[in-house]
Amino acid sequence: MSVKAKTEVVCLALGRETLINILGDKVQNIACRNILKWGFEKDPWLSKLTQVQKEKVFENMKNFNVKQGTVVLKKGDRCNKIMVPIDGNLVDHSGNIICEKGNVLGSFYFLMENMDKKMPEDIMTDTEGIYSEIILQDFAFLIGGALQVVIKNNENSHEVIAAYLEKYSYTISKRNK
Repeated sequence: MSVKAKTEVVCLALGRETLINILGDKVQNIACRNILKWGFEKDPWLSKLTQVQKEKVFENMKNFNVKQGTVVLKKGDRCNKIMVPIDGNLVDHSGNIICEKGNVLGSFYFLMENMDKKMPEDIMTDTEGIYSEIILQDFAFLIGGALQVVIKNNENSHEVIAAYLEKYSYTISKRNK
């Protein structure tokens, strides 16, 4: 595709390395945050958090650089953290993908009936890369309690009601045209 200017223009093009040098870690932080947002939106439980709750969690998730084969959850341990692979995947010993890049692992274990369940096998990284995590205690503090209770309370939150009303009013206005 080509572009033709109608008037005289000055065009400035920056390569990726130059952009990273100028913006520093901000580019990586923005990319990581977007991956976290997409992961939370795909998760059946975390997607039910309000935007404010999600933002608090995103701000407090820790990013870790890991080597290939780093065990992030050990067999027999409780899963006390939510993890999102930013680069690479999380796999079992056989190399089967347990959690793909940009998806969430661990929210299932934050439900009250699953909190005592143990990991059936080691979970490790399949490549050198970055993954993001937050532990249960920090997560619960940031969202205001146990995941299931918070989700139930969110059903009556202003964000959920506003989204419903916006959708409903759009449907009505579309129908009246």
